[in-house]
Amino acid sequence: MKFSYTKFPAGGKFPSEIADLPIIEITLETRRGTAMYHCLVDSGADYCYFHADVANAMGIKDIKKGKLKPTTGIVKGAALEAYLHIISYKVGGWENKAEIAFSSELSVPYGILGRNGFFDYFKVEFNHPKKEIQLTPFEYTLHK
Repeated sequence: MKFSYTKFPAGGKFPSEIADLPIIEITLETRRGTAMYHCLVDSGADYCYFHADVANAMGIKDIKKGKLKPTTGIVKGAALEAYLHIISYKVGGWENKAEIAFSSELSVPYGILGRNGFFDYFKVEFNHPKKEIQLTPFEYTLHK
């Protein structure tokens, strides 16, 4: 699957600054609900991270019922309380289950797809000059 980079707020000192980022759209699912969300493919992130509002949209009313996963580095190196939940997600026609971290302190306008839960299901190739990202599912990724 090939995706073009997406123009998104880059953050930093000037929040109005727009950058081409490796952002893809995924669908998150629980038995109680579904949420489509834009996500940054981030090889520097340990886990997949989403704002608590995304969990709420899928019917998870109390993220703190998940396993606490203290995290640093996502937001200017500050500590962040995140809670892990097992969530199904779809990218293109491929479906996986992963531990996803939810936090009400996450301040980026997209989810983050990291090594645990995303890179262990897909070979990821960045072609920055062409502003493209290529995902190739590993054999154990489920096709739906």
